[in-house]
Amino acid sequence: MDDTKRLVLWGLKYETIKPIGKGAFGNLVLVQDKKDPNMQCVAKIIDTTNLKEKQRDLALNEANVLATLKHPHIIQYKECYTDGDTFYIVMEYAQHGDLYSRIQKQRASTKPGEALATFPVEQTLRWFVQMTTALFYLHSNDIMHRDLKSKNILITDEDDLKIGDFGFSRVLEYKNRTDTVCGTPNYMAPEILANKPYNFKCDVWALGCILYECAMLQYAFVGHGRGGAAQINSLLQKVTKAEYQSLEGFPDEFRCLLEQLLCPDPEQRLSCRKILKLPYVNDHLIVYLKSITDDQVKEIFEEEMLHLNEDPDTEDDEDQ
Repeated sequence: MDDTKRLVLWGLKYETIKPIGKGAFGNLVLVQDKKDPNMQCVAKIIDTTNLKEKQRDLALNEANVLATLKHPHIIQYKECYTDGDTFYIVMEYAQHGDLYSRIQKQRASTKPGEALATFPVEQTLRWFVQMTTALFYLHSNDIMHRDLKSKNILITDEDDLKIGDFGFSRVLEYKNRTDTVCGTPNYMAPEILANKPYNFKCDVWALGCILYECAMLQYAFVGHGRGGAAQINSLLQKVTKAEYQSLEGFPDEFRCLLEQLLCPDPEQRLSCRKILKLPYVNDHLIVYLKSITDDQVKEIFEEEMLHLNEDPDTEDDEDQ
């Protein structure tokens, strides 16, 4: 189908409501299905005119990756349209914004002179198992996210989390590594900051950073300086030693979990499979799964749990 017909279909199907933000390569707009007023979606509108070839490839990569994914805790792809140099990706709308904004709001609720008003541990761990199951699903399908951060975690009406923004994601085949530096510095694994080859374990590090952020309402690692090489070097010194402010008032199991996620050595860092099999995490996973009432979601998780409990036959499986 040519671009003109696609754009006509876009205009017939969707009505633009309002702009709601910006992604890595495009603007985000809230749209409404004209046939179903209750169906609202997000359209990422990417103007590729001024993008370099590599940036264009990354921008279009998101639609290609999202179209292959189906998981309760990953933003659902709807469809895409093209209009010359403009590309439209239509996705599920998560009504309550991103996790970063939620964390900032929670931090701001602390009154002067009072202890930090953190999220309840049970809520944080519920979110954690949701993110980890989504990440296990991605890694099981040979996909690295590579830009996992609280701003890319979206919140639904049910207060559940969904991973979004797959612009930097990449398919990584069995036993392979890559060395492209991408992502957000505060969430970058030590091996990426050090310009070393990396694999799926870089996402696990970012997951640990998000868990810490939910617990302490601040970044685990912040580099000093005005930006550039000095700030990156400062950040690298901290992450290679896993130097972060200790968690006071949290269960020992919680602190131990964080240490296993924020392990500077990727070979020793846990895979998503091993994380979900930890007794402490698995207990919370079971509680979460029992709370699910949607039959389709139950079916997806039943299949995922079967895969989780398989004995990995390859080194690649063990990295998931």
